Amino acid sequence: VELRTAADASARAAGEALSRTQSLDEARIAAKNVALLNVVDNKPLILEDADIVTGNSSRSQGQKYVFTAGGNPINSFLVTGRKQHAAPSGAVRLWFGPLFGMNEWELTANAASARFDRDIAIVVDRSSSMKLYTTDPDTGMSLSDWRVCMPAQPQSKWAALANAVAAFI
Repeated sequence: VELRTAADASARAAGEALSRTQSLDEARIAAKNVALLNVVDNKPLILEDADIVTGNSSRSQGQKYVFTAGGNPINSFLVTGRKQHAAPSGAVRLWFGPLFGMNEWELTANAASARFDRDIAIVVDRSSSMKLYTTDPDTGMSLSDWRVCMPAQPQSKWAALANAVAAFI
């Protein structure tokens, strides 16, 4: 459970860092740092670069996400947590294993995490007609209209737009 949790947290950290920084190097650093914060068999999990595989996750026809190592665009990570003799964190030492001729137990856990970023653009109308009340049937305002020089009122389309943007943010 500890190894699976550490691998999962590391994969998620890599995805979050890639989303935030758009840097694969930063994503790998984040995965390694989070792994170190997770204790497996009373030791921090140490990841190597080879334990962090980049790729692409996309939906298959069965609506299940499929990870493709090396796929583009890169939107996911597959992290392999290893507690093995040759791994930096070593294998799990067995207390009673020597009674059965086993000193260590080797484990691996894989975890994949995908991030699907969305860019959002907000287009704002800053024309003078935005000073009209939301209930006003007019769609435009001429320069001769007395309201052109006034600040937008609380019942204006501008105020409604400002409230909508604030709620969205």
